[in-house]
Amino acid sequence: MTDSTVDGSLGVYLAFGLRLRSDLPLPELPVVAGRNGPPDVEVRVFDVPAFAAWIGRLRDAGLTERCHILAGVGPVRSPRALAHLTKVPGVSVPDDVVARLIAAGPERFRAEGERLCSEIIAALTDVPGLAGVHVMAIGAERTIPGILRNAGLAPRPVTTGTSDRPGAGS
Repeated sequence: MTDSTVDGSLGVYLAFGLRLRSDLPLPELPVVAGRNGPPDVEVRVFDVPAFAAWIGRLRDAGLTERCHILAGVGPVRSPRALAHLTKVPGVSVPDDVVARLIAAGPERFRAEGERLCSEIIAALTDVPGLAGVHVMAIGAERTIPGILRNAGLAPRPVTTGTSDRPGAGS
């Protein structure tokens, strides 16, 4: 397993984009005891087929029944951000993704990053065992509704104080 941090009893962030190859060993997912239900494991995803193969192995091992696997996604908004992501330990940005974003050019980079994010989310909806996605658009939160709409996700109804997750909500 790569570096991970435990956020109290709330969950686990797993930087496991590490070249998500099907031959990698399954992570030793920590059991996080707490009143908030099973732990969450978040994985930054750029390569959906590799991620789907990896989560399939987790599912086959019964691990998706013991924790919630979240896909971390977000629009890459600049060449500088892209360069940073390619150097983050545990994050794998495939060469074709890098080439696609660079080919968009400076004028279209942000729009292409948002389009790519929508495509990744849309593809992730077909991955069995995935509990959900965490859209990380720091400083660009206003783009999230459009990204989700372009991914084919309809707005959820607004609820107050309820959750389908055991121990969450009021």
